[in-house]
Amino acid sequence: MANLDQNHGGEYLAYQVQIQALFKALIDCEIKAYVVIDGGSGTSDIKLDTRMDRQRARLENIPAALKGKKMGIFPPSIMSVFEQTLNDMKVPLVKCFGEADGQLAALAKEWSFPVLSGDTDFFIYALPKGVLPLHNFQWDSVKRTEASSYIPCKLYTTSSFCTFFNINDQLLPVFASLAWNDYVNLRDESTRWAGGSAPGRPTMPQRASRLEGLLSWLGARNDRTTEDTLTAAMADMSQQARREVQKSMLEYRLPSSSLRGFFSEGTVPPLPAELSWVPEWVRASLTRGGLGADILMHRRKILRIQVESSNLKSSNLTSKPIRQVLYGVLLAQGGGG
Repeated sequence: MANLDQNHGGEYLAYQVQIQALFKALIDCEIKAYVVIDGGSGTSDIKLDTRMDRQRARLENIPAALKGKKMGIFPPSIMSVFEQTLNDMKVPLVKCFGEADGQLAALAKEWSFPVLSGDTDFFIYALPKGVLPLHNFQWDSVKRTEASSYIPCKLYTTSSFCTFFNINDQLLPVFASLAWNDYVNLRDESTRWAGGSAPGRPTMPQRASRLEGLLSWLGARNDRTTEDTLTAAMADMSQQARREVQKSMLEYRLPSSSLRGFFSEGTVPPLPAELSWVPEWVRASLTRGGLGADILMHRRKILRIQVESSNLKSSNLTSKPIRQVLYGVLLAQGGGG
């Protein structure tokens, strides 16, 4: 999308051509792709604040977009075009109930496949075949030999990262939970890992230095368990910060993947107990990307931000009557209203 127009409703046809070219390149290189996408907030709603912060950031970027700058505000139907294009190309696709990270990581571990993604959360999971960072995946520069074709890329593995920083891979979730938590202040010089960065790196940016200090502190620990290390790290934190860090740690526990049965046999993954009343055909549509789970679970739909003047009424109001009818049909449980 970087080279396409982002500010005038979307170059959907050109975007579709790019998607087709990407997956054709995979096919040419005899790569079988399985696509897993997020399906909303899930039952925990743990990422709601993050999602709303991103929405506010997009709103703040609209004035610059109105002047012609590309601010990463993608057009509203971009995911629909993506999903429909993959369906037309017969590419296996599943929409998770909630965040897809854990389910995709679990599937990659079970199948021993690499993950192609731009999400840095995958750098924390111990995946046997590692992660292919999307920005280094040169799908538009396929190399061809007499024997085969391949796509130039880079491969990240937790083993290489942990060897470089001399840290146990079991401590990576602790590192991630501390480093990217809004309730943990890495700038606090009183923290146990402050000033722990490697010597001889005076030009390192402050945040990178603090992250390296945290890694250095974790690598020097000789605790018997990960829980002991986490307890030591949280010793001086507030109760709120401790709760948030522990909650974050849960996100990196890999479940057994429910997607394997879907891709292998077409078995629709189960929904949480709160949605046990949902009929089979709705569950199937949720899984295949036809519906959004947030409406069913949280009675909420976060609409996409569009590039438009704040002095005018939102263009989303145009579809409000239609959405009210659709939501009403979806939320009428057994004729109960």
